Amino acid sequence: GGGLGAVYGGRSTSRPSLMHSPSKILHSPSKFSDGGGSRVSDIMESTRGYASQNGFMRQVCKGRLGAWLDAWESLEQPTPKGCLANLVLNRRFDVVCVSIIGSNAIYSGYLTNYEMAHLQDPTPRVLQHVDQAYIAFYTLELVLKLLVHRLWFFYNRDMAWNLFDFALVLISVADLSVSLLHGGAEDGASVTFMRILRLLRLAKLLRGLRVLRYLTALRLMLNSLLGSMSRLFWSIVMMALIFYVFALIFVQGATLQLYLHAPSMPTEDVARLLKEFGSVEVAMLSLYRAVTGGDSWAMIYDVALLCGISYAVLFVFFIAFSQIAFLNILTAIFVNHAIELAQPDREALAVEHRRRELEAYEELRGLCKVLDPKCTGTITGEEFDRQLRSGRLGAHLALLGLNVVDTQNFFRLLLFA
Repeated sequence: GGGLGAVYGGRSTSRPSLMHSPSKILHSPSKFSDGGGSRVSDIMESTRGYASQNGFMRQVCKGRLGAWLDAWESLEQPTPKGCLANLVLNRRFDVVCVSIIGSNAIYSGYLTNYEMAHLQDPTPRVLQHVDQAYIAFYTLELVLKLLVHRLWFFYNRDMAWNLFDFALVLISVADLSVSLLHGGAEDGASVTFMRILRLLRLAKLLRGLRVLRYLTALRLMLNSLLGSMSRLFWSIVMMALIFYVFALIFVQGATLQLYLHAPSMPTEDVARLLKEFGSVEVAMLSLYRAVTGGDSWAMIYDVALLCGISYAVLFVFFIAFSQIAFLNILTAIFVNHAIELAQPDREALAVEHRRRELEAYEELRGLCKVLDPKCTGTITGEEFDRQLRSGRLGAHLALLGLNVVDTQNFFRLLLFA
């Protein structure tokens, strides 16, 4: 049959590549068979979500600005070609970069410990040369990527990481230049120079973060953390409001207690009240310590008891409210948002769809080889019926949800598919 012969021979040219952009896939639905329509819907849904995120911006920025944004988003980097592109885009090049970055992170820890243990000693020449070698490698890596991607280096799917690498290399080169211009000696340097030098050397601590771009699991965690920054801010605001309200109550209680009974109270109790509830900001910090485990809440409870039994009961309620309700609600919000951020992006969906298609294709080719043991390139209806009834073909079709009863009609359907 024509359909099975095309699959068996592996020469089918009607299979579209899912590695193209989702917009191209959606504009050519006729290239997909009916069987693949349900899988393509996953990519369509992710593309609609991406379009809805930018819908508001397009509505606001109409006219020339809206057209410019549409043109900017439609840009797609052409596939780099050449020997240099084959080198930079090779998986082995990424492995080398990850190894260098990992060793640099270990070296940064060793250098930091050495500088702490030898505060008055200059940095040895060997360690300086090692640091310079790392900077030279990062600079070479950046130059190679710029030669391959050119201006697309600043606008592609890795744009954020590329800008991060570019900034780190610039800061590292500036740090090295300042050190060389100053002669490498920090003794007798001005305070301004020392501050600039230490600020530039903070870039060494960020070099280890570059390894995240090559590790999918760590990159997913980093994206979840960065995506939760807005919720972290509003959580801190909400926590501050709650602590502020309770702090006002406890400070007013402590003020009343000291106003009425300070002369008759022991000096130690007065000092404890002033230490924990001496002002609103001090009381907020005391409540924060009690909730987060900075101090035992029983110790602060004893101080609240000095204000009266009602304040002690209120403090117990505050602890229960914070531990059982407030913190758990915040945790649930963060977990729910992290799950949303962990959803695969459009490219991951396309790759997964492509992988499933290839698996189904290889499985079908294997079945065709079983149906045609003599390798003639054709399958007769009798061979198909015999394998369906006695071979593993029936079991595989059942796993695919196909319960074939009429063999001849099913075979004719395959011929005209």
